[in-house]
Amino acid sequence: MNKYDIILELSKAKIGTNAQREIVESIRTTTEWEYIIGQLIFHKVLNRAYKHFMDMGVVSLIPPAIEQSMRVLYKANEIKRLDIQKNINGVTCALNKQNIKYAIIKGITIEQDLFCGSVREYNDIDLLI
Repeated sequence: MNKYDIILELSKAKIGTNAQREIVESIRTTTEWEYIIGQLIFHKVLNRAYKHFMDMGVVSLIPPAIEQSMRVLYKANEIKRLDIQKNINGVTCALNKQNIKYAIIKGITIEQDLFCGSVREYNDIDLLI
């Protein structure tokens, strides 16, 4: 599996068993971590990739400095996600008290259906009032 295939597979919500085996074998020998991580960051799927690495039990195969950076970004995203969730709850409670109709579009509303855990990276909330 080449670096492009690794990036593509790590971008998916779920990775098949065969692809997981190929990823593990490939990351044992890859020297292109900077490119892979750069692309994962650019496409906003670094947290998803890190979650896949954790689920596959291969975090230890990632070079230590890169793994530490991925772990810090993953934890920071979790904190940000919880903060956004708290804020949206406050906003929706205030709107409900005023009987204002609204719809939350994308983002947090689809997180549980389309993303595995707290891996979705987003910076805002689309709120239709």
